[in-house]
Amino acid sequence: MPPSSPQRNRSRPPGGRAAVPAVRLTVVVAAGSPAARLTDDAVECALARWGVSRGTVLDRRSPFPERSRLAADSPSAAACALRELKQHTASARRLAADCGQRDLLVLPGDDDLIPPEWAETVIRIPPCGSAGSFRADVGSVARELGRSRNDVFRELTSTDALSFTRLLRAERAVLVEGRTDRAVFEVLIRRFALPGIAVVAAHSKVRMAALNLLATRLGVRTYVVFDGDGGPIPTGPAMAHRVARTRRIQTENLLRGLAPQEAGWEFGGPSTAGSRWCAFSADLEAQLSAWPSFMAALGALGEELAAKNHRALRTAAVRAELEDMPPALCRLCTALAGMVED
Repeated sequence: MPPSSPQRNRSRPPGGRAAVPAVRLTVVVAAGSPAARLTDDAVECALARWGVSRGTVLDRRSPFPERSRLAADSPSAAACALRELKQHTASARRLAADCGQRDLLVLPGDDDLIPPEWAETVIRIPPCGSAGSFRADVGSVARELGRSRNDVFRELTSTDALSFTRLLRAERAVLVEGRTDRAVFEVLIRRFALPGIAVVAAHSKVRMAALNLLATRLGVRTYVVFDGDGGPIPTGPAMAHRVARTRRIQTENLLRGLAPQEAGWEFGGPSTAGSRWCAFSADLEAQLSAWPSFMAALGALGEELAAKNHRALRTAAVRAELEDMPPALCRLCTALAGMVED
């Protein structure tokens, strides 16, 4: 094979030098809504506590308070800002490698999104008035979940950047499975006057387990809401057994990472809501269908529950009476109120 072959060059860098070691990325996140500014003193204290080397620093903090909040302007502006952020990070990694540095420290701006790719190592500084800082990395989360690092990193990086940012900057967060859950619970949280709670959609139980553990290790108070999947299986008989087995395994794996409830719960059990998590016997749609005033409000909009029109679901949740809410939803909202009071 000729010496100039690309394959030869990939395995042995020009000049016979050893391969450049991988650059470790650490991001320092300031919690709060709106995000608190990362001060130099807070950063230095956090780095000293966790023994983190500065190495190469990507400092995106701006001294100008009037700096445009691109992420809040529109989806297209947010996408452009995120793309620019990833490009800056990639350039900083290359610079660190070229300089022989092993560490890259990222200090995001107040209005920056936090790409889930930055989850390699995260240091989170709580809101002003809270003591200390918290640290978590993908490797430790994977070990605690009993999964490979690559699998967990893949799950985390499948989270959209806005949801990931919302989770890491929150003081308290409700993790739900999908967009329907988020649409309804954001309204309920406002109606019950529960401030400081972010609602984050994980989109799968597997990803929910990883996000919950990462957030917990970073000092975020979480409440997890998931479907027990005890309802009918919408597939033919040949696939029913496989689907039921997958649902059971994913639910039981999630349960192992959650705090024990006051009362035990197993896959297929009735709806339960404790102080740290809630499981619906089937799914949220089954709960909503048992909420008379919600269904009446949804019908008045000319919508059906199965359509999953999120705007209509939000409107119906605003117009519905709280007095006829199903018991499981009442217990869940009571638990969230307790989380705010703690």
